[in-house]
Parts: sequence; structure tokens; C-alpha cells
Amino acid sequence: MYRSYPNRPSFPPVNPDTFMQSAGETDRLLTDAKKLLERVQSSESYATQIMNAAQESKKEEVKQLVKASGIESQIDVLFTPSSLKLDLISSQGSRIELVMRW
Repeated sequence: MYRSYPNRPSFPPVNPDTFMQSAGETDRLLTDAKKLLERVQSSESYATQIMNAAQESKKEEVKQLVKASGIESQIDVLFTPSSLKLDLISSQGSRIELVMRW
């Protein structure tokens, strides 16, 4: 049963402009993610290069290799013995996170 609250605070009208812009930025991030995923899926040598660089703790080399897939957005990488974590970041702060196991 719902109760009525007579002193419910009023909220200002929402403005969806920023949210809509963020959706567009996130769509571009997804396009970048797709470029990387397609490159890893199609090239054993490329996947091996990324894994070897990560195994040797060469973070900047991993970032360069990931960018070589055609990604235009900013990236941050973290790798563990079992996975690669990638953050793709737009210039306005939208982001998506990919975690791929190896």
C-alpha cells in the first residue's frame, strides 16, 4: 500500500541535454571497443603481443598496442595474470570498462 506524503519536496524540471550528449559519447566509446575486440579476435600475433607486454609489466607498451587497433578515445589499462581491464574514456568524462580474460 502506498502512502501519500503531503510535504513531498518539489524537484526542478530535468534537462536531458548532458545525458543525451553522454549517450553519444558512450556510443563512440563502444565503436572504439568494437575496433579493439575485432582486432584481438582476428589476429593471434596482435593478441600475443598484448599478452607478452602485459606479462612483462610494460603498461605503456600495452597502451600503445591497444591504441594501434584504431582506438581514438583516452584509455587506461590494468592487467593481472588472468585478465586485461580497459577503461575507455571520452573527453567529457563518459567511460566504459572492458574486462577480458586470458
